[in-house]
Amino acid sequence: MPQTHKVEQIPDLQSMKSLFTLEGKVALVTGASGGIGRSTAAGFAELGARVMLMDLPRQEENLKQYCQEIRERYGSEADYVLGDVSDEDSVNAFVAQTIERFGSIDVLHNNAGISMGALLKLRLCLSINGNEK
Repeated sequence: MPQTHKVEQIPDLQSMKSLFTLEGKVALVTGASGGIGRSTAAGFAELGARVMLMDLPRQEENLKQYCQEIRERYGSEADYVLGDVSDEDSVNAFVAQTIERFGSIDVLHNNAGISMGALLKLRLCLSINGNEK
């Protein structure tokens, strides 16, 4: 039978959270007003990331509320941008706004329900702006 160890018994692994830190990173979450996007943004904030939530303009009130909740609960910087991932000009604008606000984009969670063409436009925009990793 294989030997098992509890995390507490391994000196360098006192916390699983330390293995998955996002301290000093910036995360952009598209489709952030829905359950998965909202939860992902909160998870990134819990791990130390500064988060930018993005969704359609009609979701602005929800995004404001979620940013406030993230700031209060996790103490992380949280802001939002409005846009539509299926529109190239909109993608360029919200990527630029995120970089202007936080200086970079380290993590992208593309949660918005879109077509493959829009996803390729988002990736191209990140690449052009030097943020694709």
